[in-house]
Amino acid sequence: MQVRGLDDPVVAADLHGVELEFGRWFAQTGVKEIVLGDGMGLKFAEDYGTTPKELVGKEVQIGPLTCTVVGVMKQNGSAFG
Repeated sequence: MQVRGLDDPVVAADLHGVELEFGRWFAQTGVKEIVLGDGMGLKFAEDYGTTPKELVGKEVQIGPLTCTVVGVMKQNGSAFG
């Protein structure tokens, strides 16, 4: 899900019925933060030997970018639909 340019991710998530399982929505500060969908949360957790909940606050590598995981979405809420 691409969310660049959102004025307020909390409002957008509420509008589309997307909820977080863990953590918070990213801030619009320019800091490299990421909210993972439930499937990617499970995949990264497996790769990092942890749980999706324990990913919050950890840095993950996505291609050339290093981002801090600040949230993981609930299942069935991973895409705006």
